Amino acid sequence: MLGKILVAVDGSDAGVRALAFAHARAKSEGWSLMLVHVLEWSPYTFLTKEELEERHARRKQELARAEAAIITPMAAKFMGQ
Repeated sequence: MLGKILVAVDGSDAGVRALAFAHARAKSEGWSLMLVHVLEWSPYTFLTKEELEERHARRKQELARAEAAIITPMAAKFMGQ
């Protein structure tokens, strides 16, 4: 059976332990492992055009930060093995 494990990562010690467990399980079962990091973001706000542009820029910055600070290091640590 082909399987996938989805692991939420947040950079915390508990998140690292969860990823280590999921990685070991996926490796032993021959499953794929997917990482996810959730950003708090709501598109349901009434803003001016300028506020929307600023908010969009902040969202891009937060996505880039999450990728660089959380997703990439976790993937390198576990999925590169």
